[in-house]
Amino acid sequence: MQRATHPSGKQEQENKVDYDPGGNTLDLAVGTGTGTRQILQHIVDLGADYWRTRSHRRTGRNATSVTGYVDPGDGHQFGVVHAYSHYAEYRERGTRYNAAEHVLADFLHGIQAL
Repeated sequence: MQRATHPSGKQEQENKVDYDPGGNTLDLAVGTGTGTRQILQHIVDLGADYWRTRSHRRTGRNATSVTGYVDPGDGHQFGVVHAYSHYAEYRERGTRYNAAEHVLADFLHGIQAL
C-alpha cells in the first residue's frame, strides 16, 4: 500500500494490485510468436474498451484509467487488462456502501464462452 496526498493536503490510501499470472483461472497464456501476440493484444484491447464503455461514470477517471498489454512471460504470453485508478478494485468488487460493477468479470465470462 502506498499513500498519496490529496490536493487538500489530506493523505489517502492508494490500493496497488500486483499482477500475478500464477493465480489466473482463465488461461490466456499462449505460446510465443507474433501472430499469437497480435491476437492476444486485440483481445486485451477489447477488454480495455469494455471497461471504458461499461464502467459507471462519476468523473470519468476510473473509466479512462485502463490499458491492455501483452506480458511476455516465461515461454508464454499473458494478456493483461490493467485498470489502474486507485479505486478500480473497489469499483470492480464493490464495498459495503457501493455495489460491485464486475465489468472485467463480465468481460472474462464473455470471452470464456467463445
